[in-house]
Amino acid sequence: RLRRRWTATGGSPPPSSSSGVVPSWESSSEDFGQKVDLTVRIREILRNYPEGLSILKELIQNADDAGARTVRFVAAEARPCRRRDSSPSSSSPPSSSSSSSSSSSDPLSDILSGPSLLAYNSARFTSTDFKSIQRIGDSLKKSGPSGTKTGRFGVGVNSTYHLTDVPVFVSGSKVVLFDPQARYVPGINPANPGKMIDCTKSSGRGLVSSLPAAFDPLRLFGCKFDGSEFPGTTFRFALRSERSAATSRLSRRSHSLEDMRALLREMAGAASSMLLFLKNVERIEVYDWKAAEGAPRLVGRTSVSNGTEKLRRMRSYALHAPAPVPGSRRKPVAVDYVLELKSERAGTSEEGGTTSAPAGETWMVCNQLGGGRASNMASDKAAEHLRLVPWAGVAARLDPPPVPCAEGDGGEADGGATMDEGMDAVEVVDGDGVIDDTQTEAGTGAASATGPSSGGAAYCFLPLPVSTGLPIHVNGYFELSSNRRDIWWSADDMSGDGRRRAVWNASLLADVAGSCYCRLL
Repeated sequence: RLRRRWTATGGSPPPSSSSGVVPSWESSSEDFGQKVDLTVRIREILRNYPEGLSILKELIQNADDAGARTVRFVAAEARPCRRRDSSPSSSSPPSSSSSSSSSSSDPLSDILSGPSLLAYNSARFTSTDFKSIQRIGDSLKKSGPSGTKTGRFGVGVNSTYHLTDVPVFVSGSKVVLFDPQARYVPGINPANPGKMIDCTKSSGRGLVSSLPAAFDPLRLFGCKFDGSEFPGTTFRFALRSERSAATSRLSRRSHSLEDMRALLREMAGAASSMLLFLKNVERIEVYDWKAAEGAPRLVGRTSVSNGTEKLRRMRSYALHAPAPVPGSRRKPVAVDYVLELKSERAGTSEEGGTTSAPAGETWMVCNQLGGGRASNMASDKAAEHLRLVPWAGVAARLDPPPVPCAEGDGGEADGGATMDEGMDAVEVVDGDGVIDDTQTEAGTGAASATGPSSGGAAYCFLPLPVSTGLPIHVNGYFELSSNRRDIWWSADDMSGDGRRRAVWNASLLADVAGSCYCRLL
């Protein structure tokens, strides 16, 4: 009847096979979806992420998000290794005196056998971390319960492709190799360009032992590859040689060991500025490891020298603070403390290699959670997808260092005092998880504060290439571009989320960082 109706009105009959069945999509169409070339995506990331110190900052930020307290960087010469028996039972660690050259000639061993950058942190990957590192541009950090992790863009660790074609890392009992070009690691393809090795299995331990050039340097910080859980994470970035750069689809730029040594010397000099606003990391160490030496030599070390459990709770307060509640009248919370840093630098071999006397710095850090319009925006349902956190702070170096206060003394307080005009009343966290539900006067804190000698910088927990024009450093959960270098500011042609991000940054400065600055003064 349907066929007669179509014919009667001059239309064509509905398509059908000779059996009267409508053809299926599978048999009558072909795949024609949009695709993303991983190597092209990585090249785009590298164009937006500059080389140099920014790469190390990303690794520090990831370590801080993971809860690590220690970060170490090592510029490692190529270390001659004896090729091991690849049988599954071979799992013993190498002798530090092993010096026979490798005879391997397979592509993976060749590309991983040269000098490298090692990056260690004292936190172990979680199952979520393993999933997140596989997702470019879609980090699972931003979908957490509070969105308080800073590395929310899912592209930061991929900045290391500036240095290498095949990053390798070990965490817990797992070893991972990424090969976006699907060129070097056996048994992979463009759809799954990487491998994970489980070292709790004898076959996994045997595979690791068969590639000493790739994996032996990962033993430096205590990983044994014996099936036990390594309580940390070590990345190895084999530096791209001129030969591999000539054909690489990721970057045509090669890097030498001297490039890495210069970069790590720069990091050693900047480490104190890195630690000011981090939530967990309290020690950054830099080393140089020559092939003829059994252990790496210290280049520089900077650490928080007053790192008590109380201070740790205060530094990480933003991670554990309750999420904003729409309509809540909860007061802003002040988290202020003195941060003492100690730095050691080793001279070059030409200078005798001696370590300089430790140099100390003392900083007053004033933080605040919530305040004014920033609190309202953070609890607004319309901005929930942005995961806004109304946390900001300021830091000024103290000169001379302040006289130590008695335990629990957070500065002057007056339960009946009013705040300076335009400032919010704040609750004060004392580091033991206790909130003093009184109003505090501005000016609780500091001895005479002197600004950073090089001028104040903006931070999103690590320094940004943005000057504040103030004699202090200013930190905040700012909305940034995905390369973490630019802060969103308002423009006439902005609307939607772009405008909301710009308004957020202005509110965070005025309502939260501004209150911190007043207390600092």
